[in-house]
Amino acid sequence: MSNESKLNRRTLVKTAAVSLPLLASVGFAAKALAEAKPDLKIVSESDPTAKALGYVADGKKATRPAKLGVEGKGQDCKGCQFYTKAGDVGGKEVGKCLMIPAGMVLADGWCKTWTKKS
Repeated sequence: MSNESKLNRRTLVKTAAVSLPLLASVGFAAKALAEAKPDLKIVSESDPTAKALGYVADGKKATRPAKLGVEGKGQDCKGCQFYTKAGDVGGKEVGKCLMIPAGMVLADGWCKTWTKKS
């Protein structure tokens, strides 16, 4: 056996010894991320923060004054700069609101902090 084939075999064994555990851990991490689902628990209107902000799950039931050049009927969580879509629950879009950290808000909801997305 030549020194060149020993070197190649040795390099291959060393590389495999380092790479295989790393690849396995990356694979497990990728699988865990793919299976992870965000907690899509919808915040209650009675949550202290939601209540303080006047959050209403059905924005059509809220008294929404015109704000920032947008008529009240055009204001809902999905059109607010503090809202980020997270998924769907029971066929309704929900998202994370920076102002109400206790859970997800409905896309059709509304609260006093509504600010037009830029």
